[in-house]
Formats: sequence, structure tokens, C-alpha cells
Amino acid sequence: MSTLKNDLSNHAQWFTRFTVATRLACGFGVLLVLILVVGGIGMGGMYTLNTRINDIVKHNNAKLDFAHTMNNALTKQEKDILYLVLATDSKEQSEIQARVQHQASQYENATKGLAEIYKSSVPSELEKNIFVKIQSHETAVPLLVAKVVAAAGDKQSKTALTLLHDSAKPALKTWSNDLD
Repeated sequence: MSTLKNDLSNHAQWFTRFTVATRLACGFGVLLVLILVVGGIGMGGMYTLNTRINDIVKHNNAKLDFAHTMNNALTKQEKDILYLVLATDSKEQSEIQARVQHQASQYENATKGLAEIYKSSVPSELEKNIFVKIQSHETAVPLLVAKVVAAAGDKQSKTALTLLHDSAKPALKTWSNDLD
């Protein structure tokens, strides 16, 4: 115990040898070092937080891009089906059918991408509900679209228009609204 006391008094004597200006400079130096350490820890935390936020934004932007692609494909497909019903030239009908198939494949690719994102993360309840609605539309609407395309291809314009107006168009509109 007495040796500890002697050691402390030796250190105190050592510090008293410095002038007041030197002691103040040492005090400010220690304070500056503490500020730099706290600032460095804060900057590290902000960098980590920024990285996490960027990951979340990229993830959400990817979901939005897929949903936007799906919505655009449906909208273009709806318009092209109407053009297909109204087309009279077989070459024009073939071109429009190719566009409809392309839009269907774009939609399918976007759906697969969205499903992959949902597998890699925990979706919210709202996202789960929207995905269930989309999947329910995916079972009914393509059949209606196929019927309209087949009727238009067989030169049954009146049947195709009736199917388009009474069944396919409202179903596509509901599907598109669920994507928004």
C-alpha cells in the first residue's frame, strides 16, 4: 500500500515539474484525443448504417423495378390484344401475337425475379397479400388471353371482342390495379 502511495506521489511530483502552459496543453491534448476517438466511432457507425440503408434501398428498388416491368407488360399486352382483335392482315396479326408472347415472357421473368427477392428476405404482410393476389390472377387471366388470341387468330373478331370486353379486359384491369 505504501509503495503505491509512493509511486503516485512520484508521478504527481513529475507532473508538477511542468509549467501551467504545458499542463494545459496536455489536458487539451487528452481532450482532443478523446474527441477524435468518439468521432471515429461515430463515423464508423454512420458508415455501417449507410451501408445497411443502401442495401435496403437497392432491395426495394429491385422490387419496384420488377413490379413496374410486370405492370408495363400487362398494359402493353392489353393494348396489343385489342390491336390483334382489330387487325385484318395475317402478317400484322402474327407480329402482334409475337409482341403479346414477348410481353408475357417479360412478365414471367419479372415474376420470377420478384419471387427470388421474396425468398431471400422476409416480406411484410402487405407484400404477402399482393403476391397472393398476383398469383391468383396468373391462373385465370392467361387462359382468357389465350382464348381471345385464338379467336382473333381464327378470324372470329366478334367472339374475340366479346371475350376481350366481357372477360379479359376487366380481369387484366384488376390484375394491373393489384400491381399498383
